[in-house]
Amino acid sequence: MLLQCNIFLTDFDTNIPIITFPLLIEKEIIVEGRIIGDLKKDIDKMYFTTEKGFLYCFDLKRKDFSWKFNIEEEILTPPYIGKDYIYFKSKDKLFCVNKNTGKLVWEKDFQVSKIVYLSKINEYLYIAFNKMIQVRESKSGKILREYKLQQPINSELISWENNLIFLSKNGMIYLINKKGNPLILIKISENITSKLLKNKAFLYFGSDNYFYCYNLKKRKLKWKIRTGGRIVGFPVVDKKRIYLVCLNNVLYCINKKGGDILWWKSISSRVPYQLYLARNFLLVSTLSNDLLAFRKENGERIGKFKVSKRILNTNPLINISEIIIGVFEPSLEHEKLLILKKKIAVKITANKSSPQKIGEEIVFKANAVGLIKPQFEFYLKSEEMDSFILAQELSFNDEFSWFPEEEGIYIIKVIAKDKENKVENSIQFKIEK
Repeated sequence: MLLQCNIFLTDFDTNIPIITFPLLIEKEIIVEGRIIGDLKKDIDKMYFTTEKGFLYCFDLKRKDFSWKFNIEEEILTPPYIGKDYIYFKSKDKLFCVNKNTGKLVWEKDFQVSKIVYLSKINEYLYIAFNKMIQVRESKSGKILREYKLQQPINSELISWENNLIFLSKNGMIYLINKKGNPLILIKISENITSKLLKNKAFLYFGSDNYFYCYNLKKRKLKWKIRTGGRIVGFPVVDKKRIYLVCLNNVLYCINKKGGDILWWKSISSRVPYQLYLARNFLLVSTLSNDLLAFRKENGERIGKFKVSKRILNTNPLINISEIIIGVFEPSLEHEKLLILKKKIAVKITANKSSPQKIGEEIVFKANAVGLIKPQFEFYLKSEEMDSFILAQELSFNDEFSWFPEEEGIYIIKVIAKDKENKVENSIQFKIEK
């Protein structure tokens, strides 16, 4: 099976807005076949493949497909996104497609040699076979050079200062230097079982019982911590922390500098998908069809979206103020992209039941969801009035005290606002003598 370099998402993009829960489905989009692996975001486009032989390009601004490419045979891998081209594999072929037009650039037959990993480093395409690495020109697919290895490759290729780093099946990490010589870089007492994560000059990896940080410049181990089991899924990293999930269904947040566990949270089921790191929270897709959100600083769970009657099948992606996930419908044998947005609503309640007498104090309380630091305005209108009158000016006060002076049937309306959104609701109340 062909795997690819992981994209370790960071929170450095300050244009990402704060998304709040609860969520609702804004749009459902049908795609042909089940999505393979992760959804891949590249600026304002999203790319993915399906088992029925389709490569899709989805425009995140228009919320519609820009193009789709079909090979009329089963695709086995998610797409790998380069600067100008996209790569993916069927059973015996490797395809290169123009990222902007969706047109085929080249295809190569690999019936004899089984591709194991694919990496795009600088302007070159690196193809890892069992005991060989091919370097090809991205645009033409032309072979530029090959590296013969003694040990089978068991990870994606990572570039560091013009060196290649990879994990072998003997559990050791190798470095191929500028002369093309493979050297043992890291050998520990336990076999390395996780994906490799490089962040600046540090390499992170895990065994069955530990998670390690290795300083590439100093060529020595910086720290290691004991975990609750083998690492699953794909870790993500921000400026100060690493987030990962282990086989015991525990989500860990680790201090990058010293390796201290800052917090951990149990999750109801396995997490096979890419974690997504946003500005203010971490998104996690689980096999129990739950999309979970955790606060980065302390691990507090701040949201949950349950996928019902369908199978949550991809990682989540954030697009401005929306979240996109893929769900599979077994009865229909197709997939849907769900575009989720925050649910925005306000509810108004009274501390006393209707009717009430003239002069009785009645307190109306507003409760807003989906708004960030909301402010509230309250309005009144009787049956005899043509329009509402302002009863309480815009403020952060979510309560309005009313002493009715006349009998009648009234409507009390509240408008809740934040910097980007506005929502309203009302309640009817009867006043008697």
